[in-house]
Amino acid sequence: MYVRASSLALLPLAVALLAAPAAGQDLSASVGEGHGPEVAVTVENTYPFPVTVIGVRITIKELETQDVHYLSTTSLRQDLGIGGEANARWTGTLTFAGEDGTVPDEYVDWGNYDRTSVGAAIDIDALAAPAEAALAADDWDAIAAQVAEVRARMPIVSRTARFHAPQVAASGLDPHRYFDLERMDALRERLEGALCESASRDVLRLRGSADAQQDQYNLIADRLRGVGLHMNCISGEAKLAAARMLLRSARPQDALLFRGTDSEGNLLPEWRPIVIEANLALARTAAELDVQLFTAIRPALESLAAVRAIDPQNRELLELAGKIVPNAAQWVIRKSGIIERDLDSAQDCLEMIRPTWSEFPVVEQAAATFATALIEAGLEFCHRREYVNSRNRFLRGERLLTGIAEWEANADEINHCRALGALEEGRELAAHPTDDEGPAKAAEKLAEAQQRHTLTAEEIAAFNADVAAGWVAVANRQLERQPPALEAATHSLEQAESINPTGRNDAMRTAWLRFAERMYEDDGLGMTGAQVERAREALARAENVDPDRVSAAEGKLTLAFYGYRVGLPAAAALFGLLIAALAFISKARTKRLAAMSDE
Repeated sequence: MYVRASSLALLPLAVALLAAPAAGQDLSASVGEGHGPEVAVTVENTYPFPVTVIGVRITIKELETQDVHYLSTTSLRQDLGIGGEANARWTGTLTFAGEDGTVPDEYVDWGNYDRTSVGAAIDIDALAAPAEAALAADDWDAIAAQVAEVRARMPIVSRTARFHAPQVAASGLDPHRYFDLERMDALRERLEGALCESASRDVLRLRGSADAQQDQYNLIADRLRGVGLHMNCISGEAKLAAARMLLRSARPQDALLFRGTDSEGNLLPEWRPIVIEANLALARTAAELDVQLFTAIRPALESLAAVRAIDPQNRELLELAGKIVPNAAQWVIRKSGIIERDLDSAQDCLEMIRPTWSEFPVVEQAAATFATALIEAGLEFCHRREYVNSRNRFLRGERLLTGIAEWEANADEINHCRALGALEEGRELAAHPTDDEGPAKAAEKLAEAQQRHTLTAEEIAAFNADVAAGWVAVANRQLERQPPALEAATHSLEQAESINPTGRNDAMRTAWLRFAERMYEDDGLGMTGAQVERAREALARAENVDPDRVSAAEGKLTLAFYGYRVGLPAAAALFGLLIAALAFISKARTKRLAAMSDE
């Protein structure tokens, strides 16, 4: 299937038009008036090929979050013509049901639908026949045209397979012929594979001078792009041939587009000299241009690192590093200075040269300059009590600056700030408005901070007081649940009391008072003696924090206590007397009726 260069130049635009559907092409449905399960629907086809509609799905968003899907249950097999023609639209009334078969009630707001989906049948047999013919003929143009035909229909088949399974089953059509997404996908892969194979053969046939081969290669690449494919799809043999050709071109670094590896991702032996030379070519260009900006230095450093991983003793590698690494170090120094300070950029650059190229003295000089600037910035955050920002700044530096004198000299203050940062993160966890495990997670941050630096008693006490407040907030949330989570609230309040430096405070006392109130609200006069006793224990812990509320709660608990101990037995006794009285009345009435009958 070799195509001459003169004809290749015309292919990309023409095939690009075939490869992707035009903007606005779709199979859409709009919803009209509806009452109960019956809805007026208009379906329109804007594709340049006919379809057969088998069903519609309407999605309504209820309660702003929940999607409810309704599928048409009316038997439907409606042919729609090519988009733009008179028969490309159909309007009718369809009956809908929920995905679980439930019938929509009359209050469904069909006009407020969120989106729709149309299920349709595509005759895959009819599509496969010309595709197979094109494959058999090994005709690039014919195969490219069939790729476009298959891709254009893939969205319809995919959508129908994913959203319209019940309607597919009810359609009576052969699923393999009309709805088989895997079959369509396999057909597309075969067609695309044939185009990649054709391009592979063309690459292996490249002839002529280096410039001529480069021109032919570019045409092949353009041809693949025209059908939405990339040169990476060509065979391994073709990739190797293309890479070797590109090494001889004006841009040998372009050979890095390809890479041959084994099943474990290791570079194949025949690719080693190609990867080395291509990376050296890129670094060579950077060295010749004496690049100063990090955007240009970065790819050069990456190339040097790639060569060093394969051939660390490469002579040219060390020569090029001697030109590029100092420029990178100077970038770090400039971006660490006051005038051009950009510590993130400086750090990104330093990470690429230290410790990889630490044998260059200028790299250590750059690291020292960066360390000074980083420490200043981190300590400034720390002194402003922005502990988390300080901690994050120092965290990045720790991986990079170990062994730098400036960093080691300030290690104690740095670690103290990082410890305070960990405490601040713990406070945020403890105060989280919805996470009941937040205070427990905060304890882990305390341990982290203590590993980093020896904390003062005041710092630990202040942190524990904040975590205790978090436990109280958790307990209050647990008490307001329905029913109240009494066991969990007890645990939370006991945790708060145990870690708070001053023991039980008014916030905890108020929570214990609320504990007793919620027990009565939940069970009322039905509280058992054990429940009343537990509520009174909670009131005892409230310690008269709010005398009026405590008194009211005590009164309710007393009522519940006597209601359970006296009220219920009394009610049972009265009920027994009532039953006995009714029995006596019934017996007397029976005797009277018997006496009257004797007379």
